[in-house]
Amino acid sequence: MTLPQGGVAGEQSDARIQSNNTASSEREYEATLTADGTQIASESVTVTPEESTTLALTHTFEETGEHTISVGNRTRTES
Repeated sequence: MTLPQGGVAGEQSDARIQSNNTASSEREYEATLTADGTQIASESVTVTPEESTTLALTHTFEETGEHTISVGNRTRTES
C-alpha cells in the first residue's frame, strides 16, 4: 500500500492498495481512505482466486496543512 504524501490544497492525493487473493474462491475487498478521521473515499473490488488487483483512491484537499491519512491499519501524518 502506498499512502499519499501530505496534503496541499488543490492537489490530488492518491492512495494505492494492492489486494491479493490466495484463496480458492473469489473474495471481496473494500478499502476506505480517511483523512483526519473522516472517510473521504472508498472502493470495493472482487478478486478472483490466486489473483491480485490494485485499488486507487483519490482525494483533493481543500486546505494545505498537516493531515493524518489512513487506509485500514496503515496511517501516515504529513504536512
